[in-house]
Amino acid sequence: MAEASDISREPRRAVALTIVDVAPTLVDLDGTAPVLSGDDLPFIGDGDRTFTLHTADVIGAGGQGTVVRATDEDGRTFAAKIAYQPHAVRDRLARRAILDYLRRLMTEHPRGEAHFQETHLMPLYATGQIRDAAPGLGESTYDVTVMPMCSDRFSHGTDITFEELRDTVIPQAAQALRLLHGRGIVHRDVKPKNLYLLDGAVVLGDFGISSVLEEGRDTGATKVDRRTPGYSPHSSVVQRENDWYALGYTIWTLYNGGVHPHQALIDGDDLSAVLAGGRPVAFAARAPEHRSLGELIYGLTYAHAQGRLGYDDIQRWLADPAAFRYRDPLDAAAMAGPAGYQFEGTVYEDRATLVTALASQWEQAKRHLYTHGLETYFRKLGETDLAVALNDITDKDPDTAPDALDGNEDLGLSRALALIDPTRSAVFWRGGAILPGTEAVDALFRQAAATPLGFYRVVEDEEAVRDLLGVVAVAGFPAPAKVGLSWLRDHKDANLGEKVDRVLAVLEAAAGDKAAVRNFAARYGGEGWALWVQQNLRLYQGRTAAGDRLLAAVAALPVDATMPLADSADARRARAEAAEALAAHTEASPHLRHAGIVRPNETVVPATAAGYFTGELFGRPVPRGFLSHLMAASAADPAAVQQARARLWGARSAEVAHDAQAALLDAAAQVDALADAEGKRAPIDGLPKPAFFARLIGALLFVLAACLLVPHFTFGAWKNAVTNAGEPLVTASTVLISPTGLGPGSLYPDALIDISTVPTGTFTGLALVGFLAAAAAVLAPKLAQALFALRGVGTKGRTRRRATALRKEAERIVAGTGAAECWITGVEEGPVPVEKDTSAFIARTQARRHPDATATALSKVAYWGGAALCAACLTIVTAPGIGYEIWADLASAAPDGMLDNQLLWGIGFCGLAATAFAAIAVLRREHPTMVTLGLLCFAPYLPLLAVGLGFIGLIIVILYFIFSLFRR
Repeated sequence: MAEASDISREPRRAVALTIVDVAPTLVDLDGTAPVLSGDDLPFIGDGDRTFTLHTADVIGAGGQGTVVRATDEDGRTFAAKIAYQPHAVRDRLARRAILDYLRRLMTEHPRGEAHFQETHLMPLYATGQIRDAAPGLGESTYDVTVMPMCSDRFSHGTDITFEELRDTVIPQAAQALRLLHGRGIVHRDVKPKNLYLLDGAVVLGDFGISSVLEEGRDTGATKVDRRTPGYSPHSSVVQRENDWYALGYTIWTLYNGGVHPHQALIDGDDLSAVLAGGRPVAFAARAPEHRSLGELIYGLTYAHAQGRLGYDDIQRWLADPAAFRYRDPLDAAAMAGPAGYQFEGTVYEDRATLVTALASQWEQAKRHLYTHGLETYFRKLGETDLAVALNDITDKDPDTAPDALDGNEDLGLSRALALIDPTRSAVFWRGGAILPGTEAVDALFRQAAATPLGFYRVVEDEEAVRDLLGVVAVAGFPAPAKVGLSWLRDHKDANLGEKVDRVLAVLEAAAGDKAAVRNFAARYGGEGWALWVQQNLRLYQGRTAAGDRLLAAVAALPVDATMPLADSADARRARAEAAEALAAHTEASPHLRHAGIVRPNETVVPATAAGYFTGELFGRPVPRGFLSHLMAASAADPAAVQQARARLWGARSAEVAHDAQAALLDAAAQVDALADAEGKRAPIDGLPKPAFFARLIGALLFVLAACLLVPHFTFGAWKNAVTNAGEPLVTASTVLISPTGLGPGSLYPDALIDISTVPTGTFTGLALVGFLAAAAAVLAPKLAQALFALRGVGTKGRTRRRATALRKEAERIVAGTGAAECWITGVEEGPVPVEKDTSAFIARTQARRHPDATATALSKVAYWGGAALCAACLTIVTAPGIGYEIWADLASAAPDGMLDNQLLWGIGFCGLAATAFAAIAVLRREHPTMVTLGLLCFAPYLPLLAVGLGFIGLIIVILYFIFSLFRR
């Protein structure tokens, strides 16, 4: 029964032309070949050569492809397969990988396009896609593969000699399969029709249903079981051994004149006997020297993959066919006879000794079991139930069948030995005896978890962890063991911490001492590092309130190592998340601490080197102290401790070093910028309060000095000035505390007279003080800028040297010789000293140039208060002057002494002065400069000036009016 993808060659030519068949793995529903337009289609594909596909010139057609003649620019003829595209993504990726490998051989192999002389794989000249529209069917996209014209002699050859098989077909076909298998490619359709002759060499083609095994796996699966009857074993699992099975029947068919030995069964669609492992038709040698070919064929076509011959066995046959011997496992039990079973040269007549021998040579025993030798032996003894049970182990039980996804041959042999000798209380596992029950699991756990690092090593080793879970299974707990194995198989990319947790969950389910497993999981499981952080929070200090909150969040989480692992999973996960948040905001490394670099997001600082997250475990940063804790707990395993010290302590050293280097270089750039700014004018908008007061006191001292140097400018004489300044203060204080106030009957009826007699020098002095205070508020920032520039001249060199030191330290850190390296990869565990106050220095310098706390409010008080004091004193001084004389003249002319009161004059004059002061203050409130200060201080004179200017203007108007009359 032919496959739909085979190419029809009717009418058949004398030497038919064929190609590599690249039909898709998933069969097209209609089962017909593509219907083409009959046009000549240009095709370039993935190479630089252009071909013309003559779709009207059909060489052959099958269920999934049509073969047409193709020509290149030089007129050379090729064969082009036009096929349906695979429907499934997986099949498309597999096809692409196989075709890419074949295409690369054309360029990468030393013999180039002639590589088939050594590889015996069909050369491909181009691959790609074309679009074609057949009349009435619309446009479709097809895969195209361009290959050379080949002879298909083997598909119908009846004259293949033994010598040609021995010298050409067998070695060259085996070489092709060896290359494919080395690349993880399983052909899956080896048969005579897919062997071709090209320039005298045998080449293997037709990769239409070929599969690519996943890396690291020996078997695979396929959704569509497409097998050629007579050339495929009973198993539908994708594995390399099935290609050797198909090659065996291909050799037998070619030796048999092109007729399959079971062709009658194939035609009757009844290959059950063959698929069950039988050989209804024996090999018929045409000559005595050909008998060894039959033995080779029997070995290649053995029904069970574990006992099947392969490439090495073919090479052994090719080296000396006459000396080749193959012992058929199907006949091994019969050869031993019903009296005993022959195992490794010894015949065992009772089950107990047989089981002991099998258990002592575990690997050889597995071969006897999975080649069905034991099953056949007991079947011949008439123990059918035992034979069927053994067959279930080897072929059907998903836990033990090698074709199954989770098949475990060690578990299968353990169960088989228990079936063969059920009188034993112990079960066997890889040569050792185990008493089933929780005690066995407890002993297993104590051995595996004797040290935390030793347990990690077991879980990390795929073979070791399968062995561990196998013991759990044979100890009587197959269900959790199977769940664990399935999870490990499906999560190969999981980190070690996740695998450790999964294995511990299996052990907890089977152990009698569950508390020991739970306690180990809490301390050394995937989130064990988070528990260590919680228990060692004394090693951390909050740098800010945010850091204190992070520490409090970790401390607040409950700890209960006695809960079942499933029930405590959420609590452990919450602890890990809180610890991760803490780690994200913890000072990154001792390098930063040593250099005194503080980053804003690092709100938690470790008190000692143990608290830094410079180690690595389970693919994530962990505290160095946790690794020290692990190594201390694993002291009984010095080799593991030494390995952990090298791997775990230093795992993040490069990452930490580069982070620290970037931080130091950034700090050096900031210090350099500060050094560049030293000696330049600083952009100061205000001053810190201490600096402001210092400069204000300096201004006042200047005033006093001026008073001493020029006494007559203020008070006339220093001694009199002190007396005159004190008198009004004493008088005013006395009036304020007088219980009777002023006027008749008071204790001080002449107080106003006393105040009025205060010397003018007192008020002029106060006016000067107010003026200078306001001026100091205006000039203080500018004085600070000057002082900062002067200071920068002296500090610029020191700042530059600090930046250079930071850069040198950054270079040493990357080279692994940083000053703080001993707190990362060394044995130093104590606090990390701060050698440089880099961040504090930058902050101080920036604050000096850009002070945060300014004396803006105080400056305003000094400015406006000083201006008001100066204006008030000048008003008092001015009032008894020219203004009062004018008032007195007016009062003498007034009736009844109405205006004869100096108090009214004072009120009026002060009101005008205050109005002028207020008006100037409002108009110039956004410009507190020296110009504004001058206007404010001379506000008392402005009303008089306005009156004078108004009087002059009035005179000018009157004069103008008079002159105008005279002109008329």
